[in-house]
Amino acid sequence: MSRFLKSKKNQSQLISVFIIFVFFAVGIFLLKQNDSSINLNNSKFQNENAFDDSSPTIVLDDFERNSIENNNILWELTGKSAEYFSDSDKVKISLPNLKYYKNQATPMTLTADSSVVSFEESNIKSATLNNNVKINNTDYTLETNIATFYQSKDLLIAPKDIFIVSEKITTKGSNLNANTLTEELHIKENVESLINNISLKKSEDTSQKQIKIISNELLTNNKLGEFKYTGNVIAEQEDIKITSDVLTGRLVNKKGKEEASLEELKATGNVTITQGKDIKATAEYADFDLEKNIIILTGNPIVEKSDSIVSADIINHFLDEEKSVAEGNVEVSMKEAN
Repeated sequence: MSRFLKSKKNQSQLISVFIIFVFFAVGIFLLKQNDSSINLNNSKFQNENAFDDSSPTIVLDDFERNSIENNNILWELTGKSAEYFSDSDKVKISLPNLKYYKNQATPMTLTADSSVVSFEESNIKSATLNNNVKINNTDYTLETNIATFYQSKDLLIAPKDIFIVSEKITTKGSNLNANTLTEELHIKENVESLINNISLKKSEDTSQKQIKIISNELLTNNKLGEFKYTGNVIAEQEDIKITSDVLTGRLVNKKGKEEASLEELKATGNVTITQGKDIKATAEYADFDLEKNIIILTGNPIVEKSDSIVSADIINHFLDEEKSVAEGNVEVSMKEAN
């Protein structure tokens, strides 16, 4: 009897193990099916904008196409060779040269090693340029390795590293959105700029003077000459260093001068300015008088020198003389000599 009960118990244990094994196997099968479905969906997502370029409808040498409205050329596109795909209405072009007139006499010119252009009736829906991309606009030149132009939106997107040269400012960074009509540019990452031929202190020759600026982002309007650096801003020239949350300025063309000059420069938020080893100023706002070479500090300004600390409502710091003049609720404390 005990042997029979033991046998029954063993059978029950075997059945339990078998049931657990079946559930485990079914679970593994369903998981694999789900993974397969996810992979298929990802693949579909990654390729939804792709097109089959293995069999072009037409192959052309010396490609040319343009759009004319009211006897005015809107754009013209040429290339060394082209492959047209009728199913997607796209063209792959070798050595493209796109001229977009933007209702003005001087066109914006876009060139590259290759491009894929999508058309929408008489408009360029999108033109993606690849490798050695160069864009000449009215007031700046842009170089990158990939960029997409959307005609209907006057929008240019360059997601990788970019290099921009304008009359006064040279900038590199990455992840650019630009309005090609208003010439507003937004560089969203890793900004480094040089403002040329500018001196924060008195100088007989400014031709070799530069202000170096780094920041997280840059908004600039080349037509208006305005710029705004934001996020961990650092500006340096010789022994002067400025850090702030935001740095704004404006370049203007004055009568009688061939090139633009820096008309405004303002630092805002957590401003710190150092000059040499012995002068440190902090404030919420710093307004630069670029004709007199003075920094006007407001918002709890404090200037610390090797022998003293000064606080006031307003502190004017003279960069050439390396001296400060305080106004309103002035407090001065002397440091103990070492």
